[in-house]
Amino acid sequence: MAKIKRFFSQFGVTVLLVTLCVYLVLQLTFGIGEVAEVEHTTYVTVRDTVQLEAYLFRDETPLYSGTEGIDCFLVDDGTRVAKGTKVAVTYTDENDASVQERITRINRMIRILELSNLTEGVQTTDLAILDKRILALTVEHLRDIADGDLTAALRGEEALWVEMNRRQALLEDNFDYSNQINLLKQEKADLEASLAGRSVTVSAPAAGYYYQSADGYENVFTIEALETLTVDSFDELLRSSADGEILTRSCGKMAHSADWYVAVSLDKRSASEYTEGKTYEMVFPFSTGMRLTMTLDKKAVQTNRDHAVLVFRSGQLPEGFDFT
Repeated sequence: MAKIKRFFSQFGVTVLLVTLCVYLVLQLTFGIGEVAEVEHTTYVTVRDTVQLEAYLFRDETPLYSGTEGIDCFLVDDGTRVAKGTKVAVTYTDENDASVQERITRINRMIRILELSNLTEGVQTTDLAILDKRILALTVEHLRDIADGDLTAALRGEEALWVEMNRRQALLEDNFDYSNQINLLKQEKADLEASLAGRSVTVSAPAAGYYYQSADGYENVFTIEALETLTVDSFDELLRSSADGEILTRSCGKMAHSADWYVAVSLDKRSASEYTEGKTYEMVFPFSTGMRLTMTLDKKAVQTNRDHAVLVFRSGQLPEGFDFT
């Protein structure tokens, strides 16, 4: 009896194995049931770059002194100023202009030394931390020079001098720069008293951002023109010439808002791929290749024209950006 049970047990196992083999053969031969295919996948980022000419629109006002002479600037490029702030002086005498340039340099030296004093507002008096800051500022300063961004290099130089002066003050038992500051203020007063020629001071007519140079298109690519912009009106603006009066007689300009716009022209099919309200990265080769994220503010499309105009907006005022 035991032999019979063992036989049927072995027979059952054999039948089960044969059944499994038949099932696998059927699956492979006839594709019975679902077969899952596994493939290797990778993430791919696609960047579509378009090279276009961009035209800058901004709310700007050229400034004039109303006299012939040499312009001396009293504030740095892109500085935010209040209404009535003195931004430039025009001198009829060349010697007076040289004196004013020296006064401007003295003002800069005084500002650096005042920031260099180890007062309660100084963040740290730790020598090791100062050394790290000096190293970082030096590298950044050299990078700005290599990129040709002289405006950023000049401002970075001031920050570097402040940290180096603070380091020197720590090494000399909290040295105070007050005496040097007073001497510079006295020299400044003597120079101001020596100014004998005729001069005209230019002040900011309203609060805003002052820029030392103008490109002559301040009355062409305006916010008013942008508000009613069409493809036809944009093409008409492109045929405009720079205003010679602004180029030769202005002593800078005021931008009344941080908002500014760039307009580009491209074919309708390409323009349809851009969405209003969406942000896009813009690269400006004439501003040391600076990359800015701008928002597509509006599209101008006409049925009788084969191209469209896209207008991008930004509220950023990056240091060293060329707004001319």
